[in-house]
Parts: sequence; C-alpha cells; structure tokens
Amino acid sequence: PKEIEEFYQVCEQEYFLDKKTILESIGSRGADYLAKKINFEKRFKFICLVGKKTKAAKSISIARNLQQYGFEPLLVCPFSIEELDDYTQTQAKMAESFGLRIYSKIKSEEFEELLLRMDSNLIFLDGLGEGHSLYDQKVDDFSEQVNKFSSYSVAVDYPTGICPKTGARLGKVLKADLTLSFDFPHQGLFLDYAPECVGKIENISISLPKQLFKNGRLHWLHPKSINRSLIERSQFADKTKYGHTLLMGGSHGLTGAVALASRAALKMGSGLVTSSTWEPQYHELLGQVLPEIRTGYIPLDEKGWSELSTNLNERYDSIVIGPGLARSTRARKLVLMTLETFQGPIVLDADAINVLKLKEDARLFKMRKSPVILTPHIKELSRFIDKDVNEIKKSTIETLKEVNEKINSVILLKGPCSFIIYPGNEVFINFFPNAGMATGGVGDVLSGILGGFLAQNEMSKDSLEKVVNLSVLIHSIAGKLAAESEGIRSMSASSLIKYFDKAFEELRAYLK
Repeated sequence: PKEIEEFYQVCEQEYFLDKKTILESIGSRGADYLAKKINFEKRFKFICLVGKKTKAAKSISIARNLQQYGFEPLLVCPFSIEELDDYTQTQAKMAESFGLRIYSKIKSEEFEELLLRMDSNLIFLDGLGEGHSLYDQKVDDFSEQVNKFSSYSVAVDYPTGICPKTGARLGKVLKADLTLSFDFPHQGLFLDYAPECVGKIENISISLPKQLFKNGRLHWLHPKSINRSLIERSQFADKTKYGHTLLMGGSHGLTGAVALASRAALKMGSGLVTSSTWEPQYHELLGQVLPEIRTGYIPLDEKGWSELSTNLNERYDSIVIGPGLARSTRARKLVLMTLETFQGPIVLDADAINVLKLKEDARLFKMRKSPVILTPHIKELSRFIDKDVNEIKKSTIETLKEVNEKINSVILLKGPCSFIIYPGNEVFINFFPNAGMATGGVGDVLSGILGGFLAQNEMSKDSLEKVVNLSVLIHSIAGKLAAESEGIRSMSASSLIKYFDKAFEELRAYLK
C-alpha cells in the first residue's frame, strides 16, 4: 500500500497525472469491465458501499460511470459526508449531481430494512473498509449484512476486512466474488486468509506510465513474462538437442509418483527420459511407465551407487529427485550424493525435501554452481525450515526471502496461490486456484514438467526464471483445461498431461 501511494505521488509530480484524473480513469475502466465483461442484466441492482477514503472514492467513480450502461447504482454510507476524506467527498458530490441517490450516516438496522425492501438480485460494490487499521463496528455490521443479502460482490482493490499488505483479517470480511485491481494488485490479495475471500482477481489497466513498472521485485505471474522461443521447436533437431532427464523416486506402493513425473517430462519434449526407482520396486515401476521411457534401478546397498554417481554428469542434463522416494536414511544419503555430484539443474520434490533440514544442509546448496529448484507444499516447507505452518502463512514472502538467503536457490511454494522466489529475491505469484488439482500426483506432474524443460535449455539466470515460470503456467493452464473438460471431481493428475498440447496452444495464442 505504501508503494502504491508513492507511485501515485510520482505520477502527479513527474507525469502530471493527479489523483482526480486517475480516479476518473478507474471509474471509466472499472464500469466498462463490469458492464461488458460480466454482462449483468439490467434487473440487477448495484449498491455501492462507501467508506471514508481512497477505496470509497474509486467505488463511487465506478458507480457513477455505470450510469452510461443503464444502471442506477444506490450509494450507502454508514458515515456522514463530512467524515469522508476530500477525494471521497468530491466523488460523492459528483455522483449526487449526476442523479445518484446517497444514503449517508445510515445505521445497520436501517440498512437491513432497505435491503429487505429490495429484490434479491443485489450486486454490491465494496468501497467500505480501508485495510490499514482495525475497523469500527459500523463496518463490521455492514459486512455481515452484505454477506447475507449479496447475489454478487465486487471488491475494489481488496475486500473489506482484509489487510492489503499482509492478507490478514482485520475485522468481519466482506467476501468478494470478484476483486478489481487497477494496474497494481495489492500483495495482500495473495497472502494469509485473503485468497479464500477475494474471488476472481481482475487487474485492469488504467494506462499509468509503464516506465515506472520495471523496477519492482514482486510480480504477478503472467503469460507476457514468457519468452515465446522457449515453446517453439526446430524441425531439424534430433533427440540429443532436447536433453536427457533422469527422475529418481518411487518406494513401495509409491512408484506411480515417479512414473507420473517421468511421463510429464516426456510430454514436455525432453529428448530422452529415464525413470529410476529402488531395486525392490523396479518391476513395480516397469508396469507403469510408458514404453518410450527408459528405466533403471537404485541399489539398496550404497556400495553399488558408485556407477550411478560416476554416470550422472555424462548421461543426464537435468535430474528430478523425490517423488515417492521415501523418508529414510538411505533416501537422505541419495539426495545428498546427488546434490554433491551432479553439476546440472536439480529439482527437489516431495521426499527429497522431507529428508533435508535447512540448518544442517544449507551449505550444500551454497556450494553448487548449477541451480536447484525446490517444490514444497507448505507442510513440506514447514518441516524443512522448522517453522510452524501458520507462521509461514502470516509472513510467506518474508519467510521465503529468509530461506533463500541461506540456500541461494529457487523455491516454488505450491498451493492455490503459488510463490516462486529466485536468487536475488525476485518473487513471482501465481494465483490460479483450482479445486480439481487438490488430488494426489499433481505435484509430481509439476516436477516432471520442470525436469523436462530444464533438460532442454542452457541455464543462465534469465533463462532459469523463464523456464520455471513457463513450467508453472503450463501446469496451471493444463489443470484449468482438465477441470473444464472432465470436472473438478473427476479429473486426476494424469488428466493434466492429456491437456499439455492444448495448454501450449492457449499460450501461443496469447503471445501472438
């Protein structure tokens, strides 16, 4: 929030865009999106909830501009007009001059009576609570009533009751079906409790100076950050051009994990893929891998690892280790040997993270010259760094930065909202919730995608960022396509792999 206010100051001082002009742009673009993209029927009634500050001024501006699309929003404010800041007072007076009705200093019981007299098709435009301090009881009461009566709620900037910086609950949360941000989503939308109540996030351009966008280190992952050349292939290349991916994992009853990851690596276009598991599970693995995938086994006796260790750098261009590997002392030794020996990019997933400890093993990461990508979900990260899950949720970005300073690696924290942090603390946020992906094996597919892409590309700092970002986007888009085609209950991890090709098509269409 502080950075956004500073940005507005620079817009005014250096680009002659004052806050009033920006508010008009927000009103016009926001109303245009709601009327055209959402396409609400005229029988729906907009009610604009007015608080005291900037969030309210933006909401009133949108409400006023909705008039040109045939809507007549009603403005409701629990405060007197005199209590509002200057910008919000000006917007309220403009709305009144345009013929919109304002109910100011309305009490919660009067608000409820008003809602009861109206039909059930109510759309609320949430400009109520500012998210920098605790709310008063008036705001909490209004939020509770809106949650009760709403057919559809649109939050401007962030839902009332959410801190725009941390995502924490500061009061009664007014849950949104849609959150509108304008050029800059607040980071709090993606943190702590907020992802559960923001609904869909739509970031709308209001044509602010693009020169000011390039200095940030916190990014919303977007297809435009992808290099198109990464998804194209030469007609004249052979399999050696696209690398060899080794996947190690699978223990008793869990060979499906490494088989899924191997299949994903193959379907990502890795020239060669080898799937390897512990010696007793080798025949179990053979019944699950595709015929195009090579296989191998890892001896239980560590004395038999010398040949594996010697051949890692000669044969393979990337390694994925961890899916179904087991949390044993032997598995830990295998992970440590791989980190110490292999000089190419390594993806650590699942049990490869579970057998490591930050305090004991950070030195290994620091010693490596080639990248390591860790792909934990929040419980795996909690075990690795020995920090409570709830504490991580409250300070996700800060926690990832602290960890990354110790291991200088890529950390991809998986979840409905995923976080990717790179050496140097560049952070990308991938907000792509999909209930269908809450099923076993989905993370294994992601590790296979990463391993397959990493084998195909020489790793500079810039290409590493683009490859990992591309992997995460393909995984999310394939999940979306699987959910649309098979349904969120019926889709499985294998479903994602079926839609890789269509995911690439969708990405290509966007990059045209």
